[in-house]
Amino acid sequence: MKHSLILLIYLLSIIFLSGCGKSTNQDYSQTKNSPNISSDPATTWTEWTEVVNDEQKLNELQSQVDEGHRVGLLIPVDVAALYVSENLRGILTSNGKYRNISEKDDPEFGKIVSYHFENGCVLEIKLNQPVKQGMTGMWTVQGYRTNGYCK
Repeated sequence: MKHSLILLIYLLSIIFLSGCGKSTNQDYSQTKNSPNISSDPATTWTEWTEVVNDEQKLNELQSQVDEGHRVGLLIPVDVAALYVSENLRGILTSNGKYRNISEKDDPEFGKIVSYHFENGCVLEIKLNQPVKQGMTGMWTVQGYRTNGYCK
């Protein structure tokens, strides 16, 4: 039953991300830099570029999720992919094909989604659940950074 529910949520997210509401983090965010935090001391990372989100817009989006209109925002990898495609297209086009995308829990941020490119570039997206936590809380991009291999 649990696996069926997860599969249903994933399939619905694909449908709703493609057309149900076009408002994304891009509509209500600005960026600022924060101190460099490296999870791998052997890798040189850029500073995190923070994405500052409007609290009112986040509450509106969570309401849409609760009503079943933006269920794709419940899946961290999908939220990261949407943000990257709309806001970081230059990184995608400058570094060639990516080999894989991974997701990991992070006690400080919530989740980190990583894009690993063929040229060694790694793009990390940090996400959190700012309004509601747990299975029904939407995810939003909190910031991003790249390693020294990215163009």
